Amino acid sequence: MPAQCWKVKEVGDLMTGEPKIKAAMNNGPNWKIRIVESVGEGVTEFEEGDSVLTVFIGECMKCTQCTSGKSNICEVLGLERRGVMHSDQSTRFSINGKPVFHYCAVSSFSEYTVVHSGCAVKVSPFAPLEKICLLSCGVAAGLGAAWNVADISKGSTVVIFGLGTVGLSVAQGAKLRGASKIIGVDTNPEKGEKAKAFGTTEFLNPNDCDEPIQQVIKRITCGGADYSFECIGDTEMVTTALQSCCDGWGLTVTLGVPKEKPEVKAHYGLFLTGRTLKGTLFGGWKPKSDLPSLVDMYTKKVSFNLHERCYDLGIVSKRDDENRYVFKDADYLDKKTLVELLVCSRRANRKGLGAAWNVADISKGSTVVIFGLGTVGLSVAQGAKLRGASKIIGVDTNPEKGEKAKAFGTTEFLNPNDCDEPIQQVIKRITCGGADYSFECIGDTEMVTTALQSCCDGWGLTVTLGVPKEKPEVKAHYGLFLTGRTLKGTLFGGWKPKSDLPSLVDMYTKKEIEIDELITHNIPFEDINKAFDLMSEDEGFGFKAMEEKMKKDSRVGRPEDIH
Repeated sequence: MPAQCWKVKEVGDLMTGEPKIKAAMNNGPNWKIRIVESVGEGVTEFEEGDSVLTVFIGECMKCTQCTSGKSNICEVLGLERRGVMHSDQSTRFSINGKPVFHYCAVSSFSEYTVVHSGCAVKVSPFAPLEKICLLSCGVAAGLGAAWNVADISKGSTVVIFGLGTVGLSVAQGAKLRGASKIIGVDTNPEKGEKAKAFGTTEFLNPNDCDEPIQQVIKRITCGGADYSFECIGDTEMVTTALQSCCDGWGLTVTLGVPKEKPEVKAHYGLFLTGRTLKGTLFGGWKPKSDLPSLVDMYTKKVSFNLHERCYDLGIVSKRDDENRYVFKDADYLDKKTLVELLVCSRRANRKGLGAAWNVADISKGSTVVIFGLGTVGLSVAQGAKLRGASKIIGVDTNPEKGEKAKAFGTTEFLNPNDCDEPIQQVIKRITCGGADYSFECIGDTEMVTTALQSCCDGWGLTVTLGVPKEKPEVKAHYGLFLTGRTLKGTLFGGWKPKSDLPSLVDMYTKKEIEIDELITHNIPFEDINKAFDLMSEDEGFGFKAMEEKMKKDSRVGRPEDIH
C-alpha cells in the first residue's frame, strides 16, 4: 500500500477535543514537518530518515491533471475532506477502539501520522524544517497566486484583502514582480507596518474610511486595481474585491477558504465589463514537481523570522523547462488569426468569435460547451471549430437549433429537456470530467452557475456573454473556484472597434468565415422597428438592416447622435 509513517520533528498540541487530528492553520512552527519513520509496501521513493514536507493535495504524476501544464488539482490525490486515506477510504488512527479521522490527508498535530506517498515531498536534510514547513501551505499559496495564477505584470496596481501569512506572501510576490502600487487592506491596524516589509506601499483599514472600501480603492488607483486578492475566506469580500478591480482587464483571485456563506454573489455587470474571477488551491504549485526547487531557493537566499511570524520568502519567479505555468505571448492575437463578422446583428457575431479567441483563447484539441445557440452561440461554435477544438457541444432547449449548429462546428447537441439528469452532469460524463471551456450565451445568471459546473477542475474557464433581463446577480459555490475554475466576462468579444473591425471586414469579404447563414431577415430601413421586434423575440436570429439611401436629417447630423 502506498503509504508511509512519519514522525513530527517538533510536536504541537494534540487536538483531542474532536475526532480528527487537525492541522495548525498558519499559526506556528510545528506544522507539517516530518521525518520518515517507516514506509509501506510498494513505496520506493522514500526511506527511513528522509526529511519531507507533507502537503494537503498530492501529485500522483500520472493523471490528466498532473501531466497537464494547466493545473495542480490531482485527480487521485485531491483535497481530502472526509478524514480518510486516499488509497482505501479508511483511517489509520484509533483511540480505545474507536476511529480517529485524518485531517486533509496530513494530520500534522500528531506525533506520528500516516500519509499517502503522493502527499509527501522529499527535501534536503540541511533545510531548516521548522521554517520551510511554511511552504506546505500559506507562503506557497500566496506567492503562487501572485505568479502562477495572476501573473502580475511590472508597473501594475495590486490590492490585497487580508494581511495574514497568505496576504503577506501575495504582497511579496507582487513586489518581486515589480508592481508599482500594492495596497494592503485589513481591519487590524497593527498589520499595516508589518506589511510594508513585504512590499505594500499603502495600507487601508475599512473601519477608518468614510466610504466603502472599494470606492476608496477605485479613487486612489484612478479607476480600480489591475489585480485584487481575497485572502480572508469571506465570500462577501470576494464581491468587494471584484468591485475594486478596473474595467476591461481587472482580475480577482480568491484564496481564502470560507467557514460560512459558501456562495459567491456578484452583479453580472462586473463581468460584462471585462473582469475575471479566478480561484486557486495551493497557488497553482505541483507539490512534488515544484516544492523541492522552492525549498532550494529559500536555503540559498532567504531567512524567516518565526519569532515575529514575518515569513519573508524571497523566491525569484522563474519558469521551468516544461513551461508548467502558461502565459500568453502577447496581449492580443495576431490579426491574421482573427476572423469576424460584418453586418449580421451588428454585435452578436463579433462578440461570439471574440469570446472564443480573444477572451477564452481556445486551444487545439480542447472540449467546448456552449449554452444557447443563437447568433452569439453559433459564432462561438465557429470560433471554436476554427481553433481546432475536438469536441464542441451545443446546448439549447430548441431542438431545431441542433442541426443548424452543426454547420457552425458543433459536434454534439444536448437538449436539457431530453436529459434524465442535470445537464452539467451529462456534460461532465461525456467530457470525462468537464469541458475545458464553457460559454453562457443566453443571459441567464443561473445558467452561468451551470456553465461553471460543466467545466473541469484545474483550468476550466467559463465565459459569460449573454445580458440578463432579470436576476442580475451571479451566484456560485466557492468550491467551484477553489478547484481552479475561472469566470470571465466580455463586452463586444474584446475587440477594439477602430483597431480591429476593418481587418475583420476584410476577412469576411475573403470568405474566411461564414456569416450569411446567420442572416434570417432582410429588412428595409423604413421598417427598422420590425427588426427590433425580431431581436426582442429572443429567437437568436440575426438580421440585416438595409436602406436604399441615407438621408441627412437633424438626428444623425452629429457623431454623438449616431448609435
